[in-house]
Amino acid sequence: MASGDPRRSAVILRRLIALTPADADRTAFLAVAMDAARSDAPMPWLRRTTTIEPDEPIFATNLILALRRAGNGPLAVRYARRALARSPAFPSLWLHLGEIVLPEDPKGALAPLRRALALELGDSAALLSLAECHGQLDDATARRRVLKLLAVLSPEAAPGHFALATGGRDGRPVDGAEIAVRRGLAVDAMDARGWQLAAELASRSGRPERTRQLTQTVLVLQPDDVNGHTMLGTLAFEAGRSGVDRFARAAAIAPRSSEALSNLANALYREDRSGEAMRRSRQALAFDPALPGALNNFGAALHSLLDLPGARAWLTRAMCLPGMAKEAQWNRALANLLSGRLQEGWRDFEARWSVATSDVSSRRYEAPRWEGEALAGRTLLLHAEQGFGDTIQFVRFIPAIAARGGDVILEIQPALVPLLRTFPGVSRIVARGSPLPRFDFHTSLMSLPWLLGTFEDPASGAPYLTLPPRPLPEAVGQAMSGRRIGLVWSGNPQHRDNRKRSLPVDDLVRLAEGLLSRADVSLFSLHTGPRSEELRDRIRSGRIIDLPLGFQDFAGTAAIISALDLVITVDTVAGHLSGAIGRPTWILLHHVPDWRWRLDQDDTSWYRSARLFRQSLAGDWASVVDRVLAALP
Repeated sequence: MASGDPRRSAVILRRLIALTPADADRTAFLAVAMDAARSDAPMPWLRRTTTIEPDEPIFATNLILALRRAGNGPLAVRYARRALARSPAFPSLWLHLGEIVLPEDPKGALAPLRRALALELGDSAALLSLAECHGQLDDATARRRVLKLLAVLSPEAAPGHFALATGGRDGRPVDGAEIAVRRGLAVDAMDARGWQLAAELASRSGRPERTRQLTQTVLVLQPDDVNGHTMLGTLAFEAGRSGVDRFARAAAIAPRSSEALSNLANALYREDRSGEAMRRSRQALAFDPALPGALNNFGAALHSLLDLPGARAWLTRAMCLPGMAKEAQWNRALANLLSGRLQEGWRDFEARWSVATSDVSSRRYEAPRWEGEALAGRTLLLHAEQGFGDTIQFVRFIPAIAARGGDVILEIQPALVPLLRTFPGVSRIVARGSPLPRFDFHTSLMSLPWLLGTFEDPASGAPYLTLPPRPLPEAVGQAMSGRRIGLVWSGNPQHRDNRKRSLPVDDLVRLAEGLLSRADVSLFSLHTGPRSEELRDRIRSGRIIDLPLGFQDFAGTAAIISALDLVITVDTVAGHLSGAIGRPTWILLHHVPDWRWRLDQDDTSWYRSARLFRQSLAGDWASVVDRVLAALP
């Protein structure tokens, strides 16, 4: 082209063609120049080349490619068949015919793709298309055979290695996938598809930090890769951080993608931005009214607005669709339990056994799950699920199970073993990860309300936890003269909703200062881990006592709690521990509380000694602090 300027080249070629109108080569060059200049449509000139030289397959191939790019598949097929009648030994024509037919008729694509390979065995494009064809036909064996042949004949073809790393139609990685991806990237380190596959493999093997690094490489190569931004958003979301910015970027890149909009809605409602979440969910449903994820997210947004009847209705709709049925049912369980529909709630709660992200779905035991069979002469394994607080809350059902006969083995988090070692009804206690003895059945502690038909605390909140003997530290004895109050202001930072159950530092300081304004109050900081220094960093007082070393475990903390007059805590394990031993316990709750605390009441049937202080509005901890301070004599 003249000086690299396609517009100028087109002008010159038009003048030359006017002098020699039957010159097919110049006509073909003119079409290329027009396409590069994005000015006039090149299609009439491509057709003209096939008229001038109907027996030249290259000109026919150029026209077929242009028609495919324009989305005119039927006409491209017609031209391909016409050209093949004249040039049946030209492999590219067979390849294009097969590739055009493949999306709609993979079975019909087999013959032309095989013919293309018969004419040019080492054609990597034909081998890749034939492998895709076998994948569309669910013939994984034939697909893998073709890809192995591609690796032998064209080891320099990176896409072949990447295709070899994936399975059938769903594209899942197969055995040896990591080796194939490494080989492909060794051939072409700038191929974003290879880095995408490497990130997917890291994600599937549970390596979030490696997944993040590899995905960032994808975005360096393709800054507008929707899947890359979605992956980073998902990683942040699963780690309890905000994924809104990444999901918003994905939705901006693909504004008509119902999946991208649904992901954004899910992240927004996690941040209490329920109005925006509903708007994004509606947009997603406008593009795909039957998208299970969008229906599920819309139900979740209504839950976060405490429209529980509306949440149940939308989640029930999501349950009718494949792909999200069990997750939507699990979410419906939370709405039912929060609203007091306990029998329906515990029935729906069992759906979590089939939800990939639940704690119990990945557990594998040789014995069958217990469904209420007779236990006399048999051994039942009860295993912990979710967090420490859940374990403490649900062990209360064990005596009712033990009363049915048989032996009960309790498998729990290692940190809880000293606390629960002598719990009534347990024949043997095992730390999770240790070898298990033989057993006949297994089930989760959190399935016991449904299996027993006892949907709340069978003892109406009475204390049920007896502590092992443990002498108190000297610091506790020194504070015996006044009121001893334990304080916990944040939960597990790994919990995805920890932001909703943690006091901001300014509210924490105001609460502590208000408590210490009573001259007879000593504060015991029961908080360990991240944020544990916040109270002492902001308030210098000899009446703030930290947990001594040696007591920063559950048995030690429980021993100290037993000597306190009151525990004030956000919704975390300390509330369950204090309530289970019957100590006065004030629990500070988010406006949309966890299902177990129900709505519109300041007491709970789970713990008789507990009192609940609720946010009036989402995020309004200031009013909660005011009511706590007003309630303390």
